[in-house]
Amino acid sequence: MLDWERSPGAETCSDSTELAQRVQDRLGADVFTRTTDALVVIDGDVAPAIEHGFTARIRVRGPDGTLYGSREVSIPDADCRKLDDVVALIISVTLRHEGLGGISLPESIANQLTGLFEPQPEPEPAPPDTPRPAAGSGPPAPSEPAETWQLQLEAGMGLSTGIMPSASIAPILRLQLQLQKLFSLGLEGRLALMQTQRVGAEPRGSLEYHSNAIGLLACVSPLRAARLALAVCLDARVGYLSVQPRDFVYSYGASARWLDLALAGSLRVALLGPTFAYIRLGVPWRVNRPRFKYESSQGDLRDAFRIALWGLDLSLGLGVEF
Repeated sequence: MLDWERSPGAETCSDSTELAQRVQDRLGADVFTRTTDALVVIDGDVAPAIEHGFTARIRVRGPDGTLYGSREVSIPDADCRKLDDVVALIISVTLRHEGLGGISLPESIANQLTGLFEPQPEPEPAPPDTPRPAAGSGPPAPSEPAETWQLQLEAGMGLSTGIMPSASIAPILRLQLQLQKLFSLGLEGRLALMQTQRVGAEPRGSLEYHSNAIGLLACVSPLRAARLALAVCLDARVGYLSVQPRDFVYSYGASARWLDLALAGSLRVALLGPTFAYIRLGVPWRVNRPRFKYESSQGDLRDAFRIALWGLDLSLGLGVEF
C-alpha cells in the first residue's frame, strides 16, 4: 500500500496515484493493494525545501505500524518531477530488495516480496474440444470495499475556566468516528477534580464543588501537512455541578445542570504507527449559568459562585486510530 501526501507548495509533484504508477511501471507489476493484504505500507510526503527545491520523506512500515526504515532525499531544483523519479526508484529498489539505495527490510518480509516478482508458469493450453468462455462472460469480479470510516480513541487531561471558582482539571476520554474523510462525529466524557472554596466571615465555612460532563462534537475534515493535521470542531457539552457545604451551622447541598457550546481547534501530530498526540483549544459559551448561594451567620443569602458566561477549554493527550 502507498500513502503519499503533498504539502502546500508541492502541488506540482506527483500525487499518490501518479507515484504508484511510476513505481509499477519500473517494476512491471501491480504491487499496491489494500492495507489488510499489504506486506508493507509505504507512506511519506513531499514539501518545499527550506532554501530551494524540494524534500521528500519515505517511510516503510509493517501492517501493524512497525517502522522498518526511512529515507529523506532532496533536490535543489525547481522541477519537482525530477525528485519524483528519485522517489520512485528508491521505492522500487526497496520492494525488489535488489541493489543499493533502497530501505532495508526484515529478511522474512524481503523474501515474501521477492516471491511476488518470480515468473509464473504459463497456463497449459486447453484441449481443442474444450469450449472457451466468451469474453466478458461469467460473474463479475468482486470490487474492493471502499474505506468509509475510521475510529479514533483519545485520552488526556483538560483545563477549563468558568465552571468552578478556579480553573478545573479533568481527565477526558473521547471517541471519534471519521466518515468518508469529510467530517467526524465524537462523544466525550470528563470528571473534574474536586475544588474547595472558603466563604463567609468568622466563623467561616467551606463549599465543595463536584463537576462532571458529557459532550458531542462534530469536526470538519482536517487540513494535513506532513505529520500534522488541523481540524475545526463544534462542541456541545452538558454538565452537572453540585455544591456540598461544610462547617456551617445549617448545611444543605445544591446542584444544577449547565450547557455550553464551543468552537474549538484541534492539532494532531502523528507518532509511531497509528498513534498520535493532540492538543485542543476551545472557547465555550454557557447557554445557562447556575448561581450558588450560602446563608451567612446573620441569616442572609450571599453569592458564593456563578458559572461564567465565557471561558477557555484546553486539553491535550494521546490517541490511536483503528
